[in-house]
Amino acid sequence: MNSILDVLRRRCREGDDRPCLSDGDRQSYAASDILRCVGQLSRRLTAAGVPTDGRVAILLPDDIGLCLAFLGVSGHCAAAPLSPKASEGDLAGWLDDLQPQALLTGRGHGDAAERQALRLGIPFMWFDTEDDTSGPEGDANTPAPGSGDTALILHTSGTTARAKMVPLTHGNLLRSAENIARTLHLGPGDRCLNVMPMFHIHGLAACLLAPLVSGGQIIVAGSQDAGTFFRLLRVTGAT
Repeated sequence: MNSILDVLRRRCREGDDRPCLSDGDRQSYAASDILRCVGQLSRRLTAAGVPTDGRVAILLPDDIGLCLAFLGVSGHCAAAPLSPKASEGDLAGWLDDLQPQALLTGRGHGDAAERQALRLGIPFMWFDTEDDTSGPEGDANTPAPGSGDTALILHTSGTTARAKMVPLTHGNLLRSAENIARTLHLGPGDRCLNVMPMFHIHGLAACLLAPLVSGGQIIVAGSQDAGTFFRLLRVTGAT
């Protein structure tokens, strides 16, 4: 497998129609639903003039929607998820560095980022989990990225110097996810409860992609609240 898109397609080919992404309550998505999201976003990004070697900044609440947006965008081009708690100054600096072809955000979730996108002339697009997972069946017309294509762009913390951009390829992410899954002995029967931020490498590689490549289920808490964690631990049967 060369890309995250290949992982999703493999799960569909194997007839895996179990939810592979869930919030533990009302939202759950099988690999086929996520492929719809990939196809829908790829069509929208192509129509907006975003090339497959481009980059899209994502600013969404840290929940299942951010996971879907990352998986969807990375099937087309490089995804750059931003912290929804960032200051407007930080967002301005990140967007200046990234120079993305588009900003993907939710209505009412990214006013500061929208102002900065307008300042830089970056078009922004709305993301909605229901609309973007209810498009035509599949993603047959979406060419799969190669192992060396950039899937993710993150910024370093900037603790000791100015934050730097770090591009990671599909190959980087898949090898990391496979190593984590092997080390933790993850398999198709595992349900992994994630409380890590999904704009952070550990949240994306260990908590999202490792269960995805091993055939398991990802449950996205969307909160680091202790009450939410223990409730989801109980009702989902997380392993």
